[in-house]
Amino acid sequence: MNDWSRGYVADEPYTVSYQAELAPAHLDLACRMMGAVWEPAPDMAICEIGCGRGYAALLLAAADPRRTVVGIDYNPAHIAEARAFAAEAGIGNAVLLDADLAELGEAEIARLPDFDLVYGHGIWTWVGDPVREGIIRLLRRKLKPGGILHLTYNALPGFARDLPLQRLIRSVASLLPGGSIPRVQEAIEVVRALADAGAVQLHDTPLLREVLKSADSLEPAYLAHEFLPEHWRPAFHADVAADMARAQLAFVGSATLFENVPELCMDPAQKAVAERIPAGPVRELVKDICLTRPFRRDIFMRGVRRADRTALLDPVVLGLQVEAPSPPKLSVQVGTAEFGPEMAEPIMAALAEGPQTVGRLRNLPEGRKPNAAELCVLLCGTPTCLPMPPGSRDVAAAVRFNRAAAARYGYVKGPRLGICAPGAGAGIAAYALEVAIAADVGAFPDDTPGQRAMRLAADTSEASLRDATATIERVLRDRLAVWRRFGVVQP
Repeated sequence: MNDWSRGYVADEPYTVSYQAELAPAHLDLACRMMGAVWEPAPDMAICEIGCGRGYAALLLAAADPRRTVVGIDYNPAHIAEARAFAAEAGIGNAVLLDADLAELGEAEIARLPDFDLVYGHGIWTWVGDPVREGIIRLLRRKLKPGGILHLTYNALPGFARDLPLQRLIRSVASLLPGGSIPRVQEAIEVVRALADAGAVQLHDTPLLREVLKSADSLEPAYLAHEFLPEHWRPAFHADVAADMARAQLAFVGSATLFENVPELCMDPAQKAVAERIPAGPVRELVKDICLTRPFRRDIFMRGVRRADRTALLDPVVLGLQVEAPSPPKLSVQVGTAEFGPEMAEPIMAALAEGPQTVGRLRNLPEGRKPNAAELCVLLCGTPTCLPMPPGSRDVAAAVRFNRAAAARYGYVKGPRLGICAPGAGAGIAAYALEVAIAADVGAFPDDTPGQRAMRLAADTSEASLRDATATIERVLRDRLAVWRRFGVVQP
């Protein structure tokens, strides 16, 4: 560890990634589902605490140049890379700060804008108390009345079964010389050997299964940043809520939409027990005890105003983010949520015609009509739809971002990147290849798949170009209409 790192991993950059729930329109939808009024202006100010290499912050800035986006990270290498990326993409509405929140002074805080939205994605679990105090101080001073915080963290009791795994990896790695990545890789070999030997306290959890096949599924840098920080500790929601209350923030709901619907989190007997307890942290604890998930995506608001949920949800516009989708199904712990055929057919047919309001969609079925919340969970809690905020679309800014992202991060494996999509006011989750193809279509809208293959293929042999052309044709068949719908490329 570097002396200035405060026990965090500083010798290796964090992974480049984008999470769909970061979209302001998605967070707005979650607030509306919980009857909470959030009214961000088109020129909203956004802050990402722990922005890493800046991908998500810069994507949000490019998605709507009317915004001001501030990214803060303690690692100067991260900020240097983010600033270079911003210059390449021509993004002028992002401010990227190299700052230690534990030491951020009052004068420095005063120079920041007041924020409508603050992200703390993947930071709370991994930092020490001085940094947590700095986060609370920043929220207390700079989150606007009515503004929201999106805070994610490893949660108890769901993470409890993985506590031995995390402690083992960090403890073994602490004994080894060298950089973070070789140390975490060697520690995982110890984990693999113990798992093969039948160690009973290495519980068969999704995280353990991912770690054991890490060469294929998880980047080494992710593993180092996940497991090696000195101050790592998961948290109970009640403790996080108590800390947020010190900044006058109250819990609103979850960015994981189905978790806002009790019937999808608990069976009837469990729900009956939960309802004996007043709404608040203790009821959330009961829900957490009934769920297996180890990670929470909480939304807090500074000054909650309430309104009728249906009235808030009905004007929301939804657009398909997949072509020719099947009726959505959502697997949750208590079973599978889905529309019946009499509901699904008119709803999906209307969406195929173009973006629709929630109010119109829920009134289309002739029989039982879905309520607004369950409709939003099934359509936006699955990859079927995205909410489409009103406003102008700067396709040129999106094209510049996507071209710069493809050029800089084309090596990233897996569905970790996002395509800048002004129609969503955020991103669409995508493979790196899809980002590259979308960028190429934006820059050269009239070219053929063969011409695109000549530019994008690493190998220009005849067989490789043939394969690349076929791949590009397939991606365009599946994705081009979606990209046009959401302003990734010109309509």
